[in-house]
Amino acid sequence: MQQTAVITHLPPGLVGLLNALYWGSEEFEEELEAFLDTWKSVKDWHTFHGAYSVNDTEQRDLDNFVLLWESVQGQLDGEDIDFESLARPVYETVAIMEQLNEDRKFPHHSPIPAVNEILLAGAAFCMDRGTAQGVRDRLPLLSECIDNLRGLFFEQQYRLPEHVQAALREGFDLMEAGVRAVHNGLPAKAPTQDGLADLKEGASLTEFLLEWDRNERQRLKKQYSRFNIPVVGAELEIAYESARAVERRKWRRGAKSTEEELFPQLDEFWASVKPHLFVVPEERAEVFESVDQSMEALKIAVAALKEKEGEDEELLESLSEALEWVSDSFSTLEELTLKPDTFPEGSPERHVFEAARGILAGTVPDAALVELLSRYPLSQEALEAFSLFVNEGDTEAMIAAVWFMYDAVETRQAVQGEPGPWTCSLCGFLNEGGSLSCGECRVVRKTV
Repeated sequence: MQQTAVITHLPPGLVGLLNALYWGSEEFEEELEAFLDTWKSVKDWHTFHGAYSVNDTEQRDLDNFVLLWESVQGQLDGEDIDFESLARPVYETVAIMEQLNEDRKFPHHSPIPAVNEILLAGAAFCMDRGTAQGVRDRLPLLSECIDNLRGLFFEQQYRLPEHVQAALREGFDLMEAGVRAVHNGLPAKAPTQDGLADLKEGASLTEFLLEWDRNERQRLKKQYSRFNIPVVGAELEIAYESARAVERRKWRRGAKSTEEELFPQLDEFWASVKPHLFVVPEERAEVFESVDQSMEALKIAVAALKEKEGEDEELLESLSEALEWVSDSFSTLEELTLKPDTFPEGSPERHVFEAARGILAGTVPDAALVELLSRYPLSQEALEAFSLFVNEGDTEAMIAAVWFMYDAVETRQAVQGEPGPWTCSLCGFLNEGGSLSCGECRVVRKTV
């Protein structure tokens, strides 16, 4: 097994088979099929990212990746698959992926990711550290990036000074010329280098647009902060204010845009985080139901804007109430949910919490939690509840175990002494300084 001082999260699709092998299941055909599909996508990652290397260390890692991947694949093709023999190379393979992805995020040549990537690949190719195909494979992503930048420019150009607009147009033209030069020049190195030079120069002229857009998004989030709704809160407030400011006949377009662009983002966020949230057990079902119902009410309110029935103020009031309900639901959810930084960094409880959260998310195998529980002394209540999960697969018991673990940390810190009382932001109850959750409503105290 992995060293569990830091929990490694595996790609979805790998954990099911590891769990089946760990617990000695005799039937695991579905888990094996999911693993094989995911393992193929891991190899596809190498096909793309392994097309070049920036230095000898990275090349050794890429070479090791292939050996490890083939080791795992060989076991999968055999008749007997052993958990320990399979888990070690799986973790090592994923670790190489994560490290290389992290290293290549650094803007060596450009803060624009697609530009930085092709410049890295192009430089490696010209130094015989990469393939021409590796450069060519990155051209579609770069072209899409340029199209998106142009779209952003056309949306916002009226707000930009003329000299900035001229520089951006020049940058776009240079980048597109660079793409053509690289495409036509490969596999010859000299014309490829010329094309890459145009790309880099053009990108340097367009970097301002991304920085300006980031600053503008931050400004809008500060300006439109009425609703505490994840991912799309500011955009929903802007849409609401726009509906208030325009004639009713224009509502239909805005409502359609909200339904097609904003709601899918919110739905995806909620579906992705809901399975691994550690909410106060007594409140969990009610809080989840409130979020689900409020989101549905918001969708109904937005859909009503497209209909001809109802008075203007009535429809806008319903929309406002639905937005407030969603906002309040997520605020309550946030207050009642444990966060990783609730536990001291590097503490046993922090590691156990991360493992439990990963198990619920399907990215950490059960074995990681079992190993941690064998290493770290936890409270008797927490260990008994964790045992129900380990022995019977009871996830509700694991959620309760994490809260027992939290209670033990709270008690320990209270004994050590905490300065000053604090007032609960949800119910207003005055708590003693050592308590980490509200004695009235159990809201988790926010720490800086």
